[in-house]
Amino acid sequence: MKTHEIHDLLEEKLDAFRDFLSATVALKDVPGSDNDSDMDKIQLLVDKRQNCITMIDSIDNRINSLSAERKALILTLHPEEKEKIKKTVKTIADIASRAVSLNLEFQSIFQFRYGRSRNRLIRLGHTRNGIQGYARSEHRTHDPRFLNVRS
Repeated sequence: MKTHEIHDLLEEKLDAFRDFLSATVALKDVPGSDNDSDMDKIQLLVDKRQNCITMIDSIDNRINSLSAERKALILTLHPEEKEKIKKTVKTIADIASRAVSLNLEFQSIFQFRYGRSRNRLIRLGHTRNGIQGYARSEHRTHDPRFLNVRS
């Protein structure tokens, strides 16, 4: 594996982290309403984040599969190339750190929204149970029967 290939893999990983971060920022900014449009936006952004995670894992596997060769190659790099790779790795770490903190914020926001929606569903369930007491079911076994005994 050549030096530029390692750097290219790291650049791909950096791009995937940037995409993940942008999707996380966009996800955090989606309004908190329960309408279908917002839910569709959330789903698209969650899917985008999952694709980024899959891509990052794939790049990591490609880098790790060549670990012995990579270690030997890094030792022989020119100082400029080492600095370039270090800079890319640091940028990846910084973006990953920001993504983690934003992800934690998003999780708390999502849990709040989920809790609010969950409470609404529970209230609807209780309302439905209350209405069932007034509604007549066609297949009840204990329906009252009236007999005309005078005839």
